[in-house]
Amino acid sequence: MTSCAAPTLAADPVDVPTMRVVFFGDSLTEGTNGASYLRLLAERVRAEQALAAIELVNAGVGGDTVVNLLRRMERAVVAQAPDWVVVFIGCNDCITWQVRRSLLPAGIASRRYFRRHKDVRKALSPACFRDGLRMLVDALRERSPACIALCTPATIGESLTARAGAGQLAAAPASGAAAQSACPRAAAGRLRGHRPCA
Repeated sequence: MTSCAAPTLAADPVDVPTMRVVFFGDSLTEGTNGASYLRLLAERVRAEQALAAIELVNAGVGGDTVVNLLRRMERAVVAQAPDWVVVFIGCNDCITWQVRRSLLPAGIASRRYFRRHKDVRKALSPACFRDGLRMLVDALRERSPACIALCTPATIGESLTARAGAGQLAAAPASGAAAQSACPRAAAGRLRGHRPCA
């Protein structure tokens, strides 16, 4: 079993092997819609000599949902042979759920975008998001020895009652894929034969 202890800062980073961290998510990770948390983190890593051995890989794609991450996991994450995977997903999943019945032009356009450009044919309910996240964690654990960190979509609001659906999606990772071992990976039950909802 891989040890997933938090990385320590080395006194001499020249002697430390590179640690590869893949950030897997949507536009918030890709950094296409304004500020990029990954760009800020990369600046910090470059500025700190003790962090020089950490390689940050941006595997974010705008508009992605957990369904899209499942589809591209092999090439975007496993092929990179990471030591850590940071999964930050959920905002677009929430949007598909919030606009599922909207008759407003923006809602119709959002549904059309997810169908045509992301091949997400159905709204992702909180249960679908949870199940998809479980499937993603299971698949990552089966295909990679990397440690896994899950991030919830806090950008849609910190309150679990802020908007219908938003709080349920934000709570799904905590209730559906909690850490179960000494290694701080997110673990989840096996879902053999189960398909994501989209």
